[in-house]
Amino acid sequence: MKKPAKTIIFSLSVLLVISLALIVLIRAVLRYYESQPHIYEEDYPAIYQDQLLIMFGPDYQISEKETVLQESFYCGCGFRSDGYQYDVWKITYQDQEGYTYTQELNNMDTLEGQQIRMLENQLRDYYKQKYMIEPFPKDTFQDLSLRNPHGKSYCFIFSGNPVMSYTMDQKEEYDKTETAEIAYQKQLLQSLQDENHMIQFYRLNYRTIFRCFPLHVSMHFSIDDVTLMKEIQKDKTSVTVKEIRLIQDILSVMKAFNEESDYTCNLEVYINLDNGSKDLYDGTTSRNYKILCGEWFQEDSKDPYGSYDWQLFYAYEGVFW
Repeated sequence: MKKPAKTIIFSLSVLLVISLALIVLIRAVLRYYESQPHIYEEDYPAIYQDQLLIMFGPDYQISEKETVLQESFYCGCGFRSDGYQYDVWKITYQDQEGYTYTQELNNMDTLEGQQIRMLENQLRDYYKQKYMIEPFPKDTFQDLSLRNPHGKSYCFIFSGNPVMSYTMDQKEEYDKTETAEIAYQKQLLQSLQDENHMIQFYRLNYRTIFRCFPLHVSMHFSIDDVTLMKEIQKDKTSVTVKEIRLIQDILSVMKAFNEESDYTCNLEVYINLDNGSKDLYDGTTSRNYKILCGEWFQEDSKDPYGSYDWQLFYAYEGVFW
């Protein structure tokens, strides 16, 4: 006996409602789990105990873990970040020069990748302390301290491809630098997984470091205008004389830096007054000096590839890429 048409339609409607309800429920469950942070639980200090000993030496100290929660977020620009939770340990150690460093180890990133970041951090603090802070009286430069890496006076360490920008005419050549960079980074990360090639931070040799990695150091000196005026009144000298002496002292620092690197360093120095808001004695807003592979460098404005970054890339062809 056939069911009435109304009964069939009602049954189909019920099934449709149930199906839609299930779809809504499944979507809600998926959204819930997507909103939950990915939790990294690996105990890195235990897993990499031997490797950390190689990297930081027998006297390093490690803190209790701190758990960090990064909640998921989505912005109107289309960028989305899933939430995650990871652990952080602070490692304290000394280098051969007697300087003390504190690095953060997390269990979210690979150990080989963190070695590159730690190298940049150690070099930044070492060069800032030795060549920016120690040679000059306190408050000569603005915001210059180890605790403040992003003040008006700072030191940056770049590792890898130095070419950061290009014109449309340089696009093809720039793509070659990116391809070379990817191949180099892949090889480097593989190498740092080997205990025989891990970076020994406590024994880091600053004399040979530029032979081991394609590094580029950038120092920015922002002269403190208030301190400068006080020194001028105290010494009864002119602004011109005081600034010239200070610039000469910075150039002497660059020479000492180059000598320590066994004349292999890549160093850019920028000097300005009050973060560039005031002119220097000669009417310019800033001075900059450059050393490339141990040689003082002047850019060739007529050569489209004569800038510091392009010439540094070419200098390392056949060496790192």
